[in-house]
Amino acid sequence: MKKLMITIFFIVTIMAEAHPHVFLETFVELKIEDDLLKGVNFIVIMDEMNSLIYLSLYDLDNDGNLNEAEFKALADENFEGISGKNSHFHIKYNQSIVDIDEFVIKDVFMDNNNLIYKLYIPFELKINSGDKMNISIYDEEYYYDYVYDKNYFLKNNIERFLKYDLIENENVSYYMGNLNPVEFEVKF
Repeated sequence: MKKLMITIFFIVTIMAEAHPHVFLETFVELKIEDDLLKGVNFIVIMDEMNSLIYLSLYDLDNDGNLNEAEFKALADENFEGISGKNSHFHIKYNQSIVDIDEFVIKDVFMDNNNLIYKLYIPFELKINSGDKMNISIYDEEYYYDYVYDKNYFLKNNIERFLKYDLIENENVSYYMGNLNPVEFEVKF
């Protein structure tokens, strides 16, 4: 009986660790000016349950909304772990990793009980015909699950190229080697 209880404990523990806790719908948009790629915009929509939890934690005046100071505190405390060297945002241009030196939080707001972040990663790259860019969003610990598909790539003002696809990168793995990131692959 003792062995059965220990086995059940380990199975339940493993199962509890084997899933994400926060789900984020993620939209991607390239910022292009002339022949320069100026960065990537992201719209990240948090699931309703976690959005309401964050609202309860940061709504210090208990009015059911987050004012500017409360949104700032939320953004400052929660984006520290997903930007910089531990970024959840992975960008390659012609197979070279794009360093994410800056991470701009453009806006944070609630809409229909969902916390929405508008983020921007600035950089500047000259676009040449035949160049390729790969963008993936994932948390190596799999606490956050970023959900997106081909329709989540926003094509605003980029008519000059429409070749993009969603691919699974089998050369990269995360979460103990169990998952491969899904990438937007854009060909210029």
